[in-house]
Amino acid sequence: MIKNGICIILVLVAHFCNSQNNKKYELEKDYFLLGTLSDYMGRYKDPLVIDVVDTYYVSEKSLLTYNYKTFKSEFSDLKLDTINRTLKSIALTEKMNTFFNWNYDENFTNENSDSLFIGYINLKKINTIKQKISFAVGVYTRYGQENDSTYCINIANSNTLFDSSLKILRDLNCKNIKSEIYQAIPTSCIIYFQPSEELKKYLIYYSFLRETIWDTKKT
Repeated sequence: MIKNGICIILVLVAHFCNSQNNKKYELEKDYFLLGTLSDYMGRYKDPLVIDVVDTYYVSEKSLLTYNYKTFKSEFSDLKLDTINRTLKSIALTEKMNTFFNWNYDENFTNENSDSLFIGYINLKKINTIKQKISFAVGVYTRYGQENDSTYCINIANSNTLFDSSLKILRDLNCKNIKSEIYQAIPTSCIIYFQPSEELKKYLIYYSFLRETIWDTKKT
């Protein structure tokens, strides 16, 4: 198990260095990160938690590490909490929150009984083809599922990422887009699609991240 973990880290570092040096497939990192953000029951603004960019599952440690390496030179307060698998930075959290429209939600409060705000992705901020591709690669990296016949995205209890992803995939001229929602615990929000040729090139190039997550789930 330890050997597998070391191998995954070495592969991740090698691919990270390569992806940073290959300008042809360089992503707009803010939009990639936006696509990877957790949307389980939505993204909330909590006055008691101002520094959590995102939290990751055990199988997603490679994505956590990748995002940390991507942003650490830009944000001096960025910290990697490996115990709680959390990416922390007040500055980066504030930046990512600007990509959302925020609505007051009286049904949720924190431990101080402060009301929380729930975020909805502002699609008007995702304008260029490269921004949309970066967002789509981020979504598929974290939420893509193995499927023999098509590309598949499965987001549990999605509040805003499901609808936003459908819109972006259509904007990128993806084909055979189908969506299904299975009412269960949790609710599964599923998208099937065939990527455009341009998007497919990026999905293949960054497949090492997604496949690392898949491989970790199997161990």
